[in-house]
Amino acid sequence: MIALLGIKSFPYISIIESITEFLPVSSTAHIRIFSKFLNISPIDTLFLSSIQMCVVPSLLLFYKTQIYVCIKDLFIGKFIGSYGFYIIISSMISMILGFILSKTLQINGVFVDSSNLLMSVGLIVGGILMIIVDKYEGKNLNEPNMPIAIVSGIIQSLAIFPGVSRLGAVILGARIAGLSHRSSVDFGFITAIPMITVVVIYDIIKRYNNLTLEQLMFHRFDYIIAFLLSMFLAWILIPLFKRLSLSIFGYYRIIFGLMLLYI
Repeated sequence: MIALLGIKSFPYISIIESITEFLPVSSTAHIRIFSKFLNISPIDTLFLSSIQMCVVPSLLLFYKTQIYVCIKDLFIGKFIGSYGFYIIISSMISMILGFILSKTLQINGVFVDSSNLLMSVGLIVGGILMIIVDKYEGKNLNEPNMPIAIVSGIIQSLAIFPGVSRLGAVILGARIAGLSHRSSVDFGFITAIPMITVVVIYDIIKRYNNLTLEQLMFHRFDYIIAFLLSMFLAWILIPLFKRLSLSIFGYYRIIFGLMLLYI
């Protein structure tokens, strides 16, 4: 039964995860609703976390020029105040606040679960904010600065709640602080590289004692599918995302959030 589930069900999850990682729509919520439609049994949370790493190579290739400049600035002593510097600042703020928020909630007996209601609230509230921010005429800066890094990092920390898209949170924060739409999209995707890497490594270390080679081998085809699909989708969805209004995703999130309440 487990082998059959691995062959027939998880590739669908890999496809859904790969597509939604490139859009500000919450991959967790989409996996939840499609799992219901496809009648898929509960999915290993470590698998859902680790499969995000399959997107990172495509982002490294897509943004290779910007990443090369970030690395070069580091070695020639121009890193402070550079693009890469603000990526690190935003990521560190998000990681630290997210960790503190998560631990604080647990200590006080509040557990962030993946209930349909909580995910629906995250989707709908995020969608409303996207529509509002999209109508706001900000400074439309082309390069990030310290306020943009700080605001995007703070809002990104809220991605510990289900239904709150990490990518969408970064873009919202960057837009609120004055970064243009196209530049916010780039900033969000490049920030995803250190964020996803650190989160996945943390999850693996945290569950290391319960991790087996059999588990990793069981999902090997899922990782391959997600990796290949991400390499293809990056060159389609990222440019498309830059051309589309943020409001489109806002309305989609609201509709999807309402749908989630009825499954």
